[in-house]
Amino acid sequence: MQVRPRAERRDKVRDMKRTLTFVIAAALALSACGGSDDEETPQQQTAAQKACAARTDIQKQVDTLKGLTAATATTEIITTSVAAIRSDLTEFKSAQQDLSKQRKEAFQSANQSFTSEVETIAKTLGRSLALGDAKTALTTAAQQLEASYKKTLAPLDCS
Repeated sequence: MQVRPRAERRDKVRDMKRTLTFVIAAALALSACGGSDDEETPQQQTAAQKACAARTDIQKQVDTLKGLTAATATTEIITTSVAAIRSDLTEFKSAQQDLSKQRKEAFQSANQSFTSEVETIAKTLGRSLALGDAKTALTTAAQQLEASYKKTLAPLDCS
C-alpha cells in the first residue's frame, strides 16, 4: 500500500513541475515581448511634443495672417508671422529625426508638402507688384496658407 501513495506523490510532483515550467516559460515569453510597437520612448515623446508645439504655433501664425485686413496689415505683423512660421518649420523638421517610425514618415511628408506650398505661395505673392493687387494677393495667400495647413499639418496625430 505504501507504493501507491509514493507513486501518487511522484505523479503530483511531476504535474507540479510541468505546470511550473509552463508558467515560467509563459512569463519569460511575455516579458521578452516588451512594449508594443505603438509605445514611444521618452525621446520620441519629447520629439513629438516639440513637433506638435511647432505645428500649433504655425496654426496660430496662419490665423494671424488670415485675420489681417488692409487696415490692420503692417509689414511688422506680416514679417513677424512669416519669421515665426519659418522658425516653427525648422523646429518641426529637427524634431522629426527622433520621432517613432510611423510618426516620422507622416510628419516628414506633411512638412515637405506644407513647405513646398508655402514656397509656391511666397513666389505668387512676390509677383504682386501693384499696390492695388497687394491686398487681394495677401488675402489669397493667407487663404492658401490656411488650406495648405489644413491639408498637410492639421491631420497629424498630436495626441
